[in-house]
Amino acid sequence: MPRSTVWDHFTKFKTDNGDTKGKCNYCNKEFCCDPKRNGTTALRNHMNTCKKHPHAIETRQALLDLQPNSNNVEGEVGTLTTWKYDENAIREALVSMIIIDELTFKFVEGEGFRKFMRAICPKFKIPSRWTISRDCYLVHKGDAIGRAIETCLLEWGLDKIFTITVDNASSNDIAISYLKKKLANWGVTVSNSDYLHMRCMAHIVNLVVMDGLKDVGESVLKVRNAVRYIRSSPARLKKFKECVEYEKIDGKSSLCLDVPTRWNSTYLMLNIAQKYERVFERYESQEPMFRLELGENGVPDFHDWSECRKMAEMLSHFYELTLRISGSRYITSNMFFGEISDLAFILNQWVNSTNVEVKNMGDKMKKKFDKYWGDIDKMNKLIYFATVLDPRDKFEYMEFQFCQMHGEEKGEQLFQKVKSSLIDLFNEYKMYQTDCEQISDNTSSQLSSGSGSIINLKPKLYLKHHYKKQKSSLTPRIVEALICAQDWTRSSNCPINVEEDLEELEKFEEVLPSVGLTQLGGSSCSTPTLNS
Repeated sequence: MPRSTVWDHFTKFKTDNGDTKGKCNYCNKEFCCDPKRNGTTALRNHMNTCKKHPHAIETRQALLDLQPNSNNVEGEVGTLTTWKYDENAIREALVSMIIIDELTFKFVEGEGFRKFMRAICPKFKIPSRWTISRDCYLVHKGDAIGRAIETCLLEWGLDKIFTITVDNASSNDIAISYLKKKLANWGVTVSNSDYLHMRCMAHIVNLVVMDGLKDVGESVLKVRNAVRYIRSSPARLKKFKECVEYEKIDGKSSLCLDVPTRWNSTYLMLNIAQKYERVFERYESQEPMFRLELGENGVPDFHDWSECRKMAEMLSHFYELTLRISGSRYITSNMFFGEISDLAFILNQWVNSTNVEVKNMGDKMKKKFDKYWGDIDKMNKLIYFATVLDPRDKFEYMEFQFCQMHGEEKGEQLFQKVKSSLIDLFNEYKMYQTDCEQISDNTSSQLSSGSGSIINLKPKLYLKHHYKKQKSSLTPRIVEALICAQDWTRSSNCPINVEEDLEELEKFEEVLPSVGLTQLGGSSCSTPTLNS
């Protein structure tokens, strides 16, 4: 057997204990190299990284690399930059990929990913799923989030921040505290940043509903098992669609299986399934295995469907509320207090319900509701200010709602507290307005002697910016016309859709058999189920 080439760079020797070791000829480091227990892998790895090795590759040396443009426009030439191996940067990029693409921590231990990394970067030591989970947690620490937001504000040139909307994670509380200190150092705070932290209303609604659905009733479990049975096979789903046609029911909506951590999927599952009650009955009569697999008491009956309709109706309040407050093309802040008061009224009805399941669910939801919206001192008062500034509501509506939610005496106290806070904020802005008027008086005389007024100053600066950017010889009138035309013809922004696209998932399932994916591995291979 030929001698390994690593011994050209190492010297083998025996220790006092009789162990076989190899010493590097350049840095004198010692490694165990017993042929039966260790081998020469450790020696070979050290040979590639030894800093005193005369022929080792210098990993810190920068290499030329062509980086694509940030806008990723096809056909455009990128920028030539230098690149050097940085294990920490690769670890951060891996953590970012796990978070952005919502991958599991076990992904880093997959054979395909490890083979890919060995091909593109064999020197990188792939972390375990436990290590990568700790890295993801450290990225989400409050200080790290605060510094990331601070970096964005500096890059965007923003320093006058009134509110930042975040969810209710404890790390976000630390991030907001960090930003309050930075804004105070910048000297641009409003009311000492008392209104900076705005808790996401949609996230609070999600927490309220999830507490109520921790222990779902038996009827919901029966419907869930029935939907899971039908969606577990393309043949069963096809048979179910045939039953839909026989019953002459509009079959545009596809059955969807809920996810335990997403209450909106439970609502969609119940709301769609209850429309196919007659279809499930026909499917049961034509498919003997349906009752056999679910059990004698596992098939939904008339009582179960009635309970599911009630549950779907209850969850519809939260689902529609989430859609309203998640709009991206209209103002939502003035809705918050009205939605909160309506939700409090609904929960009070459920708490006093004679139905045991409804009462239990209402008690759990009301407890979580009071945790976030029961104490006005723990809430951002901008929720109330936006209602006052809405000309349809004003102070009269707020006073009435406070009394309805908390009683006459406590409601009046809370109303006066909000009114006092709004007056304090108004006085602070009034002080700023006085300073601005003095500055305006000093500059108005200067502008009157020059060309144009302050109204025309901003457009001229904007046009001047485009002059320098385009380096053209166009006249100001033509440039202004081009800018306006560009703004008019630009397509409008699409609203953010927060609803589930079940039809698209259904199309995916229909496409899979057509491309032969269900035939892989023989006819016995089952098709993976796409759960919405």
